[in-house]
Amino acid sequence: MEKELAELVHGVGHRLRRGYAERLGPLGLSPGQARALRVIVDADPPLRMVQLAERLRIVPRSVTPV
Repeated sequence: MEKELAELVHGVGHRLRRGYAERLGPLGLSPGQARALRVIVDADPPLRMVQLAERLRIVPRSVTPV
């Protein structure tokens, strides 16, 4: 039963990610870029790169490529 539940949860996550990527594709955005833009829009300016990294839960050096 646990294995079946894990497979179902995995399948739902996969479908959500795929749908999200399909909607962002025509905009030329990756899911990570869309997430970063959402954080920037919702932030009180100015938002420093290190703060963006914290909010995205990524290391600061990874913000630049995003």
